[in-house]
Amino acid sequence: MSIDRLKQICTDNKIKFEETLLETLNARRLSISMLKADEPTWIYAFEGRNLGQFGEFLDFYEYRLIKGYTGIWSEKYKMVECTIDGTIGNLTLKLLRRCISEECWDITDQNNIFLKIPSPIADTTIEIGKPSNAFDLIDNARNEYPSHSDYRDVLPYHTIKIKNLTITSHDEAIKLVKSIFSTICFNVNILTDIQIQLRPDQSSSVNSIPISDKKVKLHAPRYQYHSEPLSMFWLADKLKAMPLQRYFLLYQAIEFYFTIYAEKEAQNKIRGLLKNPAFNVDDDKELSKVLNVIKFSKSSNTFGNELTQLISTVSHCVNEYELKKWLSENDERKEFFNSKEAKKISTTALNIDKNIELTKTISERIYNIRCRIVHTKGTENNVEVFHHLSNEAKYLKYDIELIEYICKQVIAFNGSPISI
Repeated sequence: MSIDRLKQICTDNKIKFEETLLETLNARRLSISMLKADEPTWIYAFEGRNLGQFGEFLDFYEYRLIKGYTGIWSEKYKMVECTIDGTIGNLTLKLLRRCISEECWDITDQNNIFLKIPSPIADTTIEIGKPSNAFDLIDNARNEYPSHSDYRDVLPYHTIKIKNLTITSHDEAIKLVKSIFSTICFNVNILTDIQIQLRPDQSSSVNSIPISDKKVKLHAPRYQYHSEPLSMFWLADKLKAMPLQRYFLLYQAIEFYFTIYAEKEAQNKIRGLLKNPAFNVDDDKELSKVLNVIKFSKSSNTFGNELTQLISTVSHCVNEYELKKWLSENDERKEFFNSKEAKKISTTALNIDKNIELTKTISERIYNIRCRIVHTKGTENNVEVFHHLSNEAKYLKYDIELIEYICKQVIAFNGSPISI
């Protein structure tokens, strides 16, 4: 299979595609449109990586993605299939074999083990096991930089699928996933105490690997950083398939420094009041100004409310010029923050070219998103809370990049000289 052959298949079947030459890899990548409900999205074919998989499925366009879940469906092939996650990862199926009677299993060999689930729909079959080859291709191709075709041998995963099903629309597919597939996962958990769940459609099974032209030179480290926020930052990086949890962990890493900068802010304000020649220590109204500055927050054990603490921390630690430069260096990122999709995430809009107090505006946006994730505060101003299947969650990509950038800057700013 070649890129040119794949382009011809797309042309013959009226499928939109875009070709990109990645000069650093001396390879071509084909972006191919694939429907998810009524929304077009992209899958990718990459020279030297997954073209062989496309060669095995020349009618890949007969499949559709499922909105809200990592799954596919096909009217032609009468099937629906979704990824499942287990609390013990790839060992989930092996542990289920210990808990579920042998008559429920179809075992051809050690590489083909399927748990057969009695289906409530006549003449259909439901099974949990290794993904179909078609699912393998499409799930891998959802990455902008898909892996080599043999990577599943190293990173196996499982799916739940129903076959021989008459299905004609995405609405039917999503209804089946929400009812039958979700129920099966819950029933397995109740009966075996082994948790399995459907994977939300917020990242592919394997994270994309960014490829950069930039080469850096390493130097001997001069500064050390606080281990607590670093541990949260690293854990957040592992949660690429869980964007809401990832976002909140990055927020917590920044929150580690709230006390430091809230106190500094209070000290500076008090110092400014006391240095003013017009300040009269015998005037109760003047003293009340000081009391307002040092108003203590019991919830955070520091001064000011949480939003003002966030603003203080970000404004102290982040260089606004460098921040604006970072926001502008990626055209797609810059366009997003001026788009309607960005306003679905937070009513606090970012106009990179016009915002004067950019760090303050960004802090307000970060806090607003944080409140939508943490349910207790998410209903302020009639804003709906986020949950892992929220439609808006798919637009979090650039906001996660933004808070990750802020988090890096805050941690780095608070580094201290290494002492051994």
